[in-house]
Amino acid sequence: MSDEKKPDSSGPGAAGQETEEIREDAGGYLRRVRKEKGLTIREVEEATRVSASNLRAMEAHDYDALPADTFTKGQVTLYADFLGLDGRHIATVFLSERDARRDGRRARKRSPAQSLSAGKMAEPSHISSATIAAILLLVIIISFTIFCIYTSWNPFAFLTTRNDRVPASMIGVLQSEEAARQQGAMLMKSGQPAPGREQHESALSELTGANSSRAAEMEARPLAPPYTLTVRFTRATGVELVRDGGKTVRRSFLRGDTANWTADRRMTVRFDRPASAILLLNGRPLPFPAKQDGHWQVEIPATQHRP
Repeated sequence: MSDEKKPDSSGPGAAGQETEEIREDAGGYLRRVRKEKGLTIREVEEATRVSASNLRAMEAHDYDALPADTFTKGQVTLYADFLGLDGRHIATVFLSERDARRDGRRARKRSPAQSLSAGKMAEPSHISSATIAAILLLVIIISFTIFCIYTSWNPFAFLTTRNDRVPASMIGVLQSEEAARQQGAMLMKSGQPAPGREQHESALSELTGANSSRAAEMEARPLAPPYTLTVRFTRATGVELVRDGGKTVRRSFLRGDTANWTADRRMTVRFDRPASAILLLNGRPLPFPAKQDGHWQVEIPATQHRP
């Protein structure tokens, strides 16, 4: 009867597998058992065909250096089986630890990101150009409103209406002129000869006095400085104005415009177009000047031209 040599159940590659409760991480447990059995990484590599780098990664928990889950689980199982342990159990624990550590690493990475977001929230935010433009427009509107309230100026009335206010004496002249036109038209229809220029001016003066007592009072007064010339423009024209020997000022007016100029000693007004305005000097009607040197010029006080 021959003696048969049985394999040592406590050595590497034993048929029996030890299954015990692991009180440490799987990688550290494999390293401790390997050292207790006096094995080196090179010896385990030759026996299991698992590369030394993967064996060291298992023991050091360097999960990023290991292959895919299927290969990692198989290699951990081979390593544990070679050490006489329950390979499947060790592989399951190893992968569970890996997943738990990766989840913890994600949580740690997420926390700095959240704190960074909070820090960014504390920084001054960038305002878009459209928002800046809207704020500037609002400031302009508020400033303009305050200006209108402070100066009692109504911009809507300024845009929709024109300043057509005329002195009472000017109204009388306009009414007189209109009445004279109507009178001439009636005479033409009736076949009667139209009155001459002198009759027209006489009727105009009478109507002016009847329609404006103020104009009559002003005419009764002697013409003396200061001189105030009121101009009601009946057509668009250019005007050159010189007052008290000052500089010549040129302006343009439209039909319906009104101007008032005052001079202490003398005044010269030159019109570019004939019959372009109705004139009042110190409240009394002033005839429109005749053409002289290509212009229609009013001199106040009137100068006497020698023949």
